Amino acid sequence: QVQDDGAGVDVDRLRARLTALGRPADGDERALARTLFESGISTRAEATEISGRGVGLDIVRSAVERLKGSVDATWTPGGGTTVTIECPLSLATLRGVVTQASGQLFVVPNVHVDRVLRVTRAEVAETGGRAMLRTPDGPVPLVGLARLLGPPLGHRPLEDVAPAILLRSGPKRLALLVDALVAEQEVIVRHLPDVGRPAPHITGAAILGSGRVALVVNTLSLLDAGTDAGATVTAQLAPSVESKRRASVLVVDDSITTRTLEQSVLEAAGYQVLTAVDGADAWRMLQERSFDLVVADVEMPRMDGFALCRAIRASKRMGETPVVLVTALESAEHRARGLEAGADAYVGKSSFDQQHLLDVVRELLAS
Repeated sequence: QVQDDGAGVDVDRLRARLTALGRPADGDERALARTLFESGISTRAEATEISGRGVGLDIVRSAVERLKGSVDATWTPGGGTTVTIECPLSLATLRGVVTQASGQLFVVPNVHVDRVLRVTRAEVAETGGRAMLRTPDGPVPLVGLARLLGPPLGHRPLEDVAPAILLRSGPKRLALLVDALVAEQEVIVRHLPDVGRPAPHITGAAILGSGRVALVVNTLSLLDAGTDAGATVTAQLAPSVESKRRASVLVVDDSITTRTLEQSVLEAAGYQVLTAVDGADAWRMLQERSFDLVVADVEMPRMDGFALCRAIRASKRMGETPVVLVTALESAEHRARGLEAGADAYVGKSSFDQQHLLDVVRELLAS
């Protein structure tokens, strides 16, 4: 339950708004309360940058219903409003990095993800018979996720450049080597049935938007196992291959996890990638050099993605630069705002996968 001490809901204004929209407005207060969670219902006369469009509570309702739950509101005139959310205890949601190892998808919960990165040969050293990743904060054990989880997953040696996830819990740190970084998203965790075989590093499973099943790992268990002196990974690298001029991409996101994930995906595809922490930082970088394409979040401090896109379109020098907005704001209204601002593509984070992003980038750069 979430409560405030405001004026409650203005029932007369809500009825008038529903009537203006051609909606039934003669129900009791409980029926009226349910309309507050529908798209486009707002009693504000004017919309601002943060309220009045009637999408906020609609997003709440949609999120709760994905968990098979319900949401309701009650109020006392002049005494405040109470919003009650009910969800089944058998389901839980978490945000995590979707990765791939030995053909299987895994979700690494964000709670212990320090950052995602790409590991090169120069950053790996052997100490005491095990691989260690050099970082600004000192060496960190480097272990393959497939090796930690064991059969039937097949471990493969470290190649020329490989993605990794840096885990941290208190003083413990571990660089987890994976085959690919797929996405960073919210998932619904479901319990696995007891089949008589313990899985100490797996806490559940999630069905992704693609229909594939991803196993949710226990990061604390992985940290304990990976920092054990017996764990290691073969640090074998393939010869480097020099490439021709690479297209340059600017990735803009105030979340370091999302920013580094997108950077890793694009660099793995051969693009030259620089990053910015928000729209204002990106605009400064765009003044200093040219980019072939910009990938930006929408919700950012100082300058959001819509404002950045409008600024790019208004520029004589960079007005034709393709802009891809990647955001959690996925309503039809937000998509329309993105296209009005001049975005060439609008990608929702809930359905984000690396292949879709790469397809969009390739298509825009080719055109």
